[in-house]
Amino acid sequence: MEYKKYFFRGWIDGDGCFYQHKHMRQFVIAGSYEQDWTAFENLCKKLSINFTLSRKLSKNGNSSIIRFGGRESICKLHNYVYSNFINDKIGLTRKYEKSLKCFN
Repeated sequence: MEYKKYFFRGWIDGDGCFYQHKHMRQFVIAGSYEQDWTAFENLCKKLSINFTLSRKLSKNGNSSIIRFGGRESICKLHNYVYSNFINDKIGLTRKYEKSLKCFN
């Protein structure tokens, strides 16, 4: 499990989004309609994060997303995925900084 955080960090760097507007905080990760979300669902369950999974069919393309909000949930994800980020410097600094803003 020690190295799985790097897999999730890379996935978040590529397809994840931390968002804050006024008092609303949210994390979204997107994929194709057929995306197998089992690994991310299991991570959320392990971290006790309640999430929603939705799939959308449209004429412009098909997609699916996992979404959750709240300071506590984002902190849990941040603390797992970005533990030791300052020392290892693996991943996008801007994603790390955006996740920090979502729970300050």
